[in-house]
Amino acid sequence: MGFRACGASAKTWKGRRSEERDLRYSLVQDIKCVSSRRLNRQRRSAGPLWQHQFWDRFVRHAKEFGQRLDYMHFNPVRRGLAATPEQWRWSSCQNFSLEEAVRAACPIRIDYVSLPNSCRG
Repeated sequence: MGFRACGASAKTWKGRRSEERDLRYSLVQDIKCVSSRRLNRQRRSAGPLWQHQFWDRFVRHAKEFGQRLDYMHFNPVRRGLAATPEQWRWSSCQNFSLEEAVRAACPIRIDYVSLPNSCRG
């Protein structure tokens, strides 16, 4: 799709100017709108793609980034769709393997994120 952004609900940006919150919220809404339209067009389908009451959140620390990845990768396991994240066909977890062969065999490609030093810790 060409997007490389993480979103956040305006509610999570306490202490920021309201214009910044509005801009970030608008950016996320625009990404959702454009991505939904493109995916629906590619799939020749219609209707909403985003979950009702789903809200985005900016990841602020490397630790939180890891927690979010674990949560996402273990969703199919919690739902009983796979015994391990690696067994779920649509998982991106193999992209984080230390073994090059495992990463190369992963059917899902991701954009790697480098967190700024101010976010580490």
